[in-house]
Amino acid sequence: MQLEDIKRMAHTILEQDHVENDYIEYKKSVNFKAGILKTACAYANNYMNREIGLIYIGVEEVDNKDTGEKAVPVRPISGLKESMIETTENTLKKLFSNIHPSIRYHLIADELAGRNYIAVAVEQGNAGPYQTSNKAERDKEIALKAGRYIRVKRDTVLPNLLQEFELLRKFANYTFSSNLNETATIDDLNYEYMKEYLIATNAKEDIRSMSKLEMAQSMGLISESEYGGHRAKNFAVLMFADKPEKFIPNAHVEVIREINGTDRMEAKVFDGPIWIQAKMVSKYFEENIQMSYTIRDADKIEHRIVHNWPLAAFEELATNCILHKRYELPNYIGIYVYSDRITFINHNRPMPSVTIEAMNN
Repeated sequence: MQLEDIKRMAHTILEQDHVENDYIEYKKSVNFKAGILKTACAYANNYMNREIGLIYIGVEEVDNKDTGEKAVPVRPISGLKESMIETTENTLKKLFSNIHPSIRYHLIADELAGRNYIAVAVEQGNAGPYQTSNKAERDKEIALKAGRYIRVKRDTVLPNLLQEFELLRKFANYTFSSNLNETATIDDLNYEYMKEYLIATNAKEDIRSMSKLEMAQSMGLISESEYGGHRAKNFAVLMFADKPEKFIPNAHVEVIREINGTDRMEAKVFDGPIWIQAKMVSKYFEENIQMSYTIRDADKIEHRIVHNWPLAAFEELATNCILHKRYELPNYIGIYVYSDRITFINHNRPMPSVTIEAMNN
């Protein structure tokens, strides 16, 4: 979701006096540190499967015991002094350092009816479960019990045994490729690449003649945002964006090879959709790395062709590197070509039951 879209959405929610719920929380000031910290942690864990969670700082909630009205913003909002905005943002950053692994969030300063507020927009995480630290529990200003907080309706709580199991299963089953990209939309997908891929894979004619939106929906490339627009999934970006690494860091391949007769190396970078990267890398190998020798035997009519490196093996290893990389890790794929060996470096992890320790031994 683009930052300007989040800001617009946050402003509209506040302007329309939305009630606190599983993705909206109001806090009069940053002094409510325990509540802010545990809610940010819960939003990252995203137990309720929301696209984003919002914590408003500088907005007090109504709690009228006479009328029973509560959980909507007091109007006009209490607000923050302009001179306190930077100090408040720094306090929030320090506060969120007590969540591990680190969460992804935006601090959005805005104003309503001339009064300043900060909207903390916490994005769903993929490295969890997230939990607050023991350090925050020992800190007298925070004093929040360490744990993996979740949001259920309007409440931020520590999970019970069943909820804990569901939370662990949620992150165990998480796959980066199927998650929505942070910023990419259907507009960032190349329609011509989509059609070319369908032709190459012999897809039915009816899907190949669809509109871009219909095609993206039928292929499961996008999801309609609850806040408007169509967001693209990570695998859609990798397959059909002109420059995937614009959205996913280091989503490219580098072939680094020795320059014959020297101790220097030269590098060639391949970017674009990953299935095209695989084709380009193989073509580069054929044209620049692979060499052949023709052998003729004196007593035979036929000749034999011998290659320095087998194309089929190279294509298999390179394609596996590209298609099975953990793209959530900000590392590029490196293929190093030496005079006596080729090394493929793909920052991945062993399959379950195979440990790093076992491999080292």
